[in-house]
Amino acid sequence: MDESAEQTAIATDSSNDEQFSIPSLEQLHELFKADRGNMLHIDYIVHHFYGLIEEKQQPSILPPLLEQLKLGSLKNLWSQVPDDPDCWTFSLLDFPEFARPNHDNPLFPDLKSEVLPTKKVAELLSIKVEEILVPEY
Repeated sequence: MDESAEQTAIATDSSNDEQFSIPSLEQLHELFKADRGNMLHIDYIVHHFYGLIEEKQQPSILPPLLEQLKLGSLKNLWSQVPDDPDCWTFSLLDFPEFARPNHDNPLFPDLKSEVLPTKKVAELLSIKVEEILVPEY
């Protein structure tokens, strides 16, 4: 789908020839930006752009809207929530549980992190191992 088609996509409800304008990538991006830090379910997105719709109208709206959402995700305008194909968000970085464990830090590209054993931490801090507080479980 080229960029001009993205802006003017129309879905038609064949049961009554009602037409629905599919939101542009820019409109969807603005929605995700305004709701940054939230996961938006497809039903919320539909309601935002179309209000309440009848169940029989969903088949004419959802497929082209999902295609638009996938396209924006491929262009890194927003992200699909892992393990939930019906939810989208501005950035997975807003959710630490979904962030890649070893993603590169653009500010410190040479910075590497690792988990150190208590003995190594004590050695690096020049303190006794006993001085390190270890949580009790």
